[in-house]
Amino acid sequence: MIELTRRSKLYFVAVMVFTILLMITAVQTHTGVMSIYDACWQIVVSVLGSLWFWNLLRIEMTRSARRRK
Repeated sequence: MIELTRRSKLYFVAVMVFTILLMITAVQTHTGVMSIYDACWQIVVSVLGSLWFWNLLRIEMTRSARRRK
């Protein structure tokens, strides 16, 4: 089992925050609170941010696994 470092936990929380932001965007667009143009920008930012932190988490997990060997 790979031990999670403090940095890994922070990256995981960031990915979860961007995922929640994406769900909130869907709800606001469905209820008419947000326009489609604003929703598109927010979706792009959410996906890119989530992918960025997911990649950092992947790198940190690989680094942690190599350190154990």
